[in-house]
Amino acid sequence: MFLDIACFFIKEDKDTAIRKWDGSGWKSLARFQNLESKCLVDVDNENKIQMDDSLRDMGRKIAVPHWFWYPTGMDLLDEAFDRSELWGIRTAPPAANRDVDDYENFASLRSYNTHYGRIGMRKLQILDTEDGHLEHILRRVHCPNLIWLRCYKYPYSSLPSWIPMQNLRVLKVAGSELETLWLRESQAPLHLRELEITGPFSKFPESIGQLKLLEVISVRNLLRQSFSDLVKLPDEFCHLRSLKTLKLVGCSKLKFLPDCFGNLTNLEHIDLSYSSNLQMLPTSFGNLIRLKYLDLQYCCDLTISVENLGDIINLEHLDLSHCEKIEVLPSQATEQCYLKKLDLRATALKELPSTIGNLRDLELLVLGSPFLEMLPRSLGDLRHLKELSLFNCNKLKWLPESVALLSQLTKLTVVGCPLRELPFKTAEGERETGKRELGFSIDEESEMFFPCSEDFGVLNTEIWSEDEEEESFLHGVCPNLQHLFVGFCSDLVEVGTLPNTLLKLQLLGCSSLRKIDGLGDLAKLQILYISQCREVEELPTVETLVSLEELRASECVKLKSIRGLAQLSKLRLLDVSWCDEIEELEGAEHLRSLTKLDASGCPKLRLGGGGVLEKLCHQLNEEVMLIT
Repeated sequence: MFLDIACFFIKEDKDTAIRKWDGSGWKSLARFQNLESKCLVDVDNENKIQMDDSLRDMGRKIAVPHWFWYPTGMDLLDEAFDRSELWGIRTAPPAANRDVDDYENFASLRSYNTHYGRIGMRKLQILDTEDGHLEHILRRVHCPNLIWLRCYKYPYSSLPSWIPMQNLRVLKVAGSELETLWLRESQAPLHLRELEITGPFSKFPESIGQLKLLEVISVRNLLRQSFSDLVKLPDEFCHLRSLKTLKLVGCSKLKFLPDCFGNLTNLEHIDLSYSSNLQMLPTSFGNLIRLKYLDLQYCCDLTISVENLGDIINLEHLDLSHCEKIEVLPSQATEQCYLKKLDLRATALKELPSTIGNLRDLELLVLGSPFLEMLPRSLGDLRHLKELSLFNCNKLKWLPESVALLSQLTKLTVVGCPLRELPFKTAEGERETGKRELGFSIDEESEMFFPCSEDFGVLNTEIWSEDEEEESFLHGVCPNLQHLFVGFCSDLVEVGTLPNTLLKLQLLGCSSLRKIDGLGDLAKLQILYISQCREVEELPTVETLVSLEELRASECVKLKSIRGLAQLSKLRLLDVSWCDEIEELEGAEHLRSLTKLDASGCPKLRLGGGGVLEKLCHQLNEEVMLIT
């Protein structure tokens, strides 16, 4: 198992590898956990197997008699060594820089006459190859115990009879011509547990129902960056009672699922995304009581009824984004007590049910509908919510005050929503007892309050106030805020006090912004972007920003000077491009860490003391990239 990982399974899915080892008759999970406990292997957040490079190299040296990595089938079949001990072959197509002779030699070997006899490789279990190498190898090699087969750039429309599939556990085929699987029922790989197809696939054979052990099916078409041609699933598909994961991505011609689809009661993961013509789910869909993950994004014609979710109560992930015909969220959707992610952007929802507050484990909520006018107060009951995003809710003018109760909120994004105010706008003396002071100050006489957040964004949004508008955070508010993004807030005039924990501050396209007072205490700030803020005439002294590495102030057409640069010893990038009025970069000649200065489109720029821009280039490190 260790050698298999070193030679082949690094960055492969752990569950897929387990299926191969199960086919070898090993107690694979226990053995793998033993390797983990000894720190010989690791599994990352995406369930991919990882191994230290030194252990990998050691394993590959040990495995030399059993593994073959040469770049072409030509090398494999002409090499004089004992091939009977091989248990794995990984080849690659000829490199682009090979000369013509190499291609000609390879082509002649592919047509090598098999009357010379087939090479016996009874121990061969893994074959990972590309293009025509597959036929070249399998027509010459006798490998009845093949367990894992993967082929990229597969050149045929189906799987021919010369592929030994009787013992296959994992089959992965990708090709621009692939339309179906096996043509003969006798070819069906009865022991198969994972099937992955990438290509313009159009038809499952009826014998698919014979694969009683099949756990994973994945179909997508990425080679042409287009959709699969799959039109329907045969009724026999519903005999796959062991199926746990079904991914039919981009099946734009698929309109319906079989009525018996609910027989697949072991399904835990379903991805039907980009099946743009899928119109409805069968009533039996509600029988999938083990379902945890359901992705229906970009199923543009889909409508969902109450019966569709039926007895499903264990969902953790539900994505209905860009389902443009969904006007009502089924009541069962708010009864999923384990739901962590709910994405409803680009739908036709007219309201969000008040029962949304029942989703106590929800961590991410995304909303977006041109018909959504208000959000229920029960939104504040989502005590574990970390991210709330609102996109293009054209009629949404305010958020409920209960948003302040979302104490775990770490990211708030509002895009294209005509909000008149952000909660809460109350006088200092009228705050409710016990309400946290989560600051967002509008003016001296009124204040808004927002939950602490690490990433707060407002984009294409109107923020209304009777007087001047100011974004400000009270002292001690948002103690973990690290990234603040304010974009295209056309009424924002002033940025006041900011949390001293900020690492990144972005002010983009705030056309009325004139004053930025809150920079002085940001000693931890690493990145400062102030772009397209056309009324800003001067940045306050930046000398206290001792951790700053990037400063971009492009297209601030009234900006005249930036002072205090001499103390920014870590500054690597300075961008003042297209600042028409900028005249001075005081202290810039002392920026010893600077690697790039963009001063293009700055006709008035000069150095402090009457120097010129070219003088700066001579005084700074010779490696500085100067753009003018």
